[in-house]
Amino acid sequence: MGNQETPAAVAGPWPIPPPRGFIVLVSVLAILVSPATHALEVSEVEAITAALSRADYSALEISRRAAAEADVEQAGLPPNPEASFTREGFTTAGGRSIETAYEISQQIDLAGHRRLAKHSATHRLSATERDLQQDRQDVIADVRKAFGEVLYRTRVVDTLNKGLDQLGTTTEIIERLAAVGEASGYDRRRVKREMQGVQVHLDTAAAELARSKALLAAYLELPEPEHIEVIGSSLPAPPELLEVLRASLRDRADLGALLDRSAAAASELAIAERAWIPDVTIGVGNRAFDQAGGQNDRVMLSFSVPLPVFDRGQPAAKRAAAQREGFRAEHALRLARLDAELSGLWQQATRLHAAALAFRRDSLTDSRELIRIARVAYEAGEGDVLDLIDAYRTELDTNLLSLELDYRARLARIELDQTAGVSPHDHK
Repeated sequence: MGNQETPAAVAGPWPIPPPRGFIVLVSVLAILVSPATHALEVSEVEAITAALSRADYSALEISRRAAAEADVEQAGLPPNPEASFTREGFTTAGGRSIETAYEISQQIDLAGHRRLAKHSATHRLSATERDLQQDRQDVIADVRKAFGEVLYRTRVVDTLNKGLDQLGTTTEIIERLAAVGEASGYDRRRVKREMQGVQVHLDTAAAELARSKALLAAYLELPEPEHIEVIGSSLPAPPELLEVLRASLRDRADLGALLDRSAAAASELAIAERAWIPDVTIGVGNRAFDQAGGQNDRVMLSFSVPLPVFDRGQPAAKRAAAQREGFRAEHALRLARLDAELSGLWQQATRLHAAALAFRRDSLTDSRELIRIARVAYEAGEGDVLDLIDAYRTELDTNLLSLELDYRARLARIELDQTAGVSPHDHK
């Protein structure tokens, strides 16, 4: 995350066009592949794009969205008409008679219940879209963390390898001095022991790197995690201004979903409050009598309406009102908590970024100078091997601490962006 893009709030769903798989294949699986090592170089943006473009993830989003869209369609449909047919035969003094009746009836929504139900389902669809948007933000944060961990542990392995190589050059110096009687066997053994300690740290770091790569490869759906090579700066860009992030906070997807669900409950409350207006059923048909003396046809009209005697919507209205107020209260509480967290995270991310920059500027140069001084003094016979080892160890520890500060600043930045509901990468 070494670029300087401005974080942008994701305001809606990110459609995936048909050629998406080809784009991901070109941009991730075939980017900068080295013929010698078969290493796959992946940036943070490419890792996020690949994770969001997985077929299973797309199918999950499509299924959840389709289910909510089906509810909207269902809510807008009128009830099906009903058809009835009866045929009855009976015997009278005049002979046998047969009565046949046909009727078709339709329920009429006089209170506008169907319009309100569709309005409620539309708000629930919007809430589902926002839930999917929030899920994407969570996936982005998880991928950024996995990418950052691989980047950090890769740099740690590189630093330890470099430290081991530097100690190897010290061994060459000692061997050269020992040949003329100016270095002791203790010096050789002491440097060898130091190299063994660094090698243990290197082996441990390499094992942790392998585990981190396996996790990142799972997000990217890559079969060979050892070939992944992440690219980018170890230190992220500084956070945006707190006022900018606070303005984005109110557009968080999960907060919007709560407001949508509150609006859906308000529509359901309106339906319950109109329960005293019943749905009327009107029917039309024909009734025919076949008798010995002839046939008699009659047009038949019917009208039925339920009587709101026992259920006039009071329990449904009570439930809908409680849900409406509950979602509103949850929105207010969550917004207040997130605002407080945002302020603290911004302070943490800003200070860690400044600390990482200051440490890199002031300490790394000093540690290199210590090595130069100790090496010159040792070769001149004015210092012992412990001073030289201490200088190398100081530089190694300084480099590792600098990487740790960068990594902590990156994690703080990711958590800050996730809390504010923004992402430094625009995937819309």
